[in-house]
Amino acid sequence: VKFDVGPMLTFYGLEAEGGSTNIIFFDGYSGILAATRKAQHLKIQALFYQEGKQVMEFDVAGLEWKK
Repeated sequence: VKFDVGPMLTFYGLEAEGGSTNIIFFDGYSGILAATRKAQHLKIQALFYQEGKQVMEFDVAGLEWKK
């Protein structure tokens, strides 16, 4: 995970209990959420079965955060 121009950070994911392969739960969610609230851009690199490492990019500037 990379926030703006900061360093790449490693977070571990947990599988969904129902065995769904399109959902991942991050361990350390509160830290990711706090950093995302301050960031303009977010990149997540993940390893996918038979596809290798893929990078997903998100523009998180201007998101409306509900408490």
